Amino acid sequence: RCSIVSTEDSTRWALRDLPRSNGWVCGMAKQIQSLQRELDVLQASTSEAQQATESVAAEVSRSRQDLATAQAEAAEDLAKREREVHALREKQRQLELQLHQAQLQSDSPGI
Repeated sequence: RCSIVSTEDSTRWALRDLPRSNGWVCGMAKQIQSLQRELDVLQASTSEAQQATESVAAEVSRSRQDLATAQAEAAEDLAKREREVHALREKQRQLELQLHQAQLQSDSPGI
């Protein structure tokens, strides 16, 4: 009989606590739903940020390639200009030699 009373009491307490337990479970379910919505928003935001980062990285890569191309072109142009300057200096030196020889010939008494 003690066992029956104990079971009846336990059942009564369980029935009395059932609405409170149901309320707690419903509250937890609402919190889980709210957290899931927040997680979905954060995942979407993270995805957008990742796409933006990838886009910026691609742009930086293109900019680096463009910069490398521009640097190569500038170096090539500089080398060309240096060759041209060297050729002009050599031409100037030759002309100065010709001028000097012409002056020597004009200054010589035989002319």
